[in-house]
Amino acid sequence: MAALGATAGLVIVGLVPAVGQATTPSAAPRAALQRELEKAINPRVPGAVLIARDGNHTVRLASGYAALKHRTPMRPGDRFRVGNITTSFVATVVLQLVAEGKLALDDTVESRLPGAIANGGAITLRHLLNMRSGLFDYLGDGDTTVTDLLFGKDPTHRWSPLELIAISNRHAPRFAPDTAWSYCNTCYVLLGQIIERTTGHPLGDQLRQRVFVPAGLRATSFDTEPRIAGPHAHGYERLSRSRLTDVTAISPTYAWAAGAIVSTADDVARFYSKLYRGQLLRPDLLDAMQTTGPMAAELKGWGYGFGLIKKPIGCGTAFGNDAAAPGFTAYAYSSKNANRQSVLLINAGDTTMAHEDNGRLQHVLRSGYCRDQQSRR
Repeated sequence: MAALGATAGLVIVGLVPAVGQATTPSAAPRAALQRELEKAINPRVPGAVLIARDGNHTVRLASGYAALKHRTPMRPGDRFRVGNITTSFVATVVLQLVAEGKLALDDTVESRLPGAIANGGAITLRHLLNMRSGLFDYLGDGDTTVTDLLFGKDPTHRWSPLELIAISNRHAPRFAPDTAWSYCNTCYVLLGQIIERTTGHPLGDQLRQRVFVPAGLRATSFDTEPRIAGPHAHGYERLSRSRLTDVTAISPTYAWAAGAIVSTADDVARFYSKLYRGQLLRPDLLDAMQTTGPMAAELKGWGYGFGLIKKPIGCGTAFGNDAAAPGFTAYAYSSKNANRQSVLLINAGDTTMAHEDNGRLQHVLRSGYCRDQQSRR
């Protein structure tokens, strides 16, 4: 639902055996989860990291390879591009500004960014946050302006937010504001601009000062350069029938406020834990964030709030995000109070996952979320 896969790079072919690492106070559930994670690794899915938590019990697992060229084992602390999990962070900053009286949910786009989009007087911040604006998603551009560059012409091209919005503005709205739902990267690029205009500071600085530091996220960054710093997983796309291409070195500016964050499974879990336990937002705004409306018709039981998804996950309802970035896929879900969490990060992107039986990975996610209930049966 978010970023499309991406670029030219090193082509690697070969079998990917599983390599596991784990820490947990409960060995039996750990071993079962490790086996399930290893079953999901194959020549199309190089590696994955799983964090599963129930109360004070946490399991950290890794399997497969972080980098295929040198057969580097995946580690639980490796950094990944986490795609549109970024929207949860950006929505949090917007709601903090609402709490400070600097923004209001019913402010119009026109009042905050005059002339930025057509019909900006009818589209509010609320419509941007819950993706009910009707704006065209610039990543769905029929001229493939962004994806052509990401798939090899110029993967490190630096996009400005205005360029991304201009692509959206070339297309008619998909529907009138607040009459339907559709995934909208354009919405969050606009919210990023509104944050910068309101605070007078770069979005990355605001994310760091308002979320990363207060939440204790030491391995999380809002990236603007192609290179991922520190120990990290390489991202892979299936750009031909039988081969994986390393697409790690792409410019994250193509996604900006809609998907440029790099993080670890532990930091993602910590962020949602701090958020859902009221340590980043006051109660009424957290409740507004977690209040969801219907999504696509085929996603029965799912809902979308402000930068997050609500979905049934096997032993209850969870809140978080399904995310994608070139070469990477991420799933991060927590119970409403964050007592139960499951975060699954995978170094395979959209073009790979389109050919992959995602049921095995979803089973790993559900097993991580429901593991203690299953172990007591």
